[in-house]
Amino acid sequence: MTRVNQAVAVILALAGGAVLCLAVQWRFLTALGPGPGFFGVVLSVVMIALALSILVTETLQRQALPLPADFWLARIGMLRIVGVVAGLTWMALAFEPLGYRLAAFVFLLGLTVLMGSRNALVVLAVSLAGSVGVYALFTQLLAVRLPVGMFGF
Repeated sequence: MTRVNQAVAVILALAGGAVLCLAVQWRFLTALGPGPGFFGVVLSVVMIALALSILVTETLQRQALPLPADFWLARIGMLRIVGVVAGLTWMALAFEPLGYRLAAFVFLLGLTVLMGSRNALVVLAVSLAGSVGVYALFTQLLAVRLPVGMFGF
């Protein structure tokens, strides 16, 4: 696994470098505080540093450690990963046409069931709080506009 980890570390460092190149084009600080490039610069520097630490650790390691017996996920774990990726794809596609509240409600409904919640009251409460509550937080308190969608909500 040493070569694989080294390759992954190099790929992560290059990805961090690409993000850094894009982030430095935006203002780092404004009169009000952090600018649009602040988090991109900070997070890309952290990403590069962590990737380099993985690379150094793996390079200095004398012998590759064997994989633990439980390294690979069970079937339910893989299904959950696929379900989360499908849900995020849903959010990306449904966010604009359906609006934030409806898209997030359906996403959170599926996500809570996927993660094992079988209590219908809990599933509905989490979905409503996550969709309507977050929408209210962003639109009312933070004054961030979120899409309303074709149905008006």
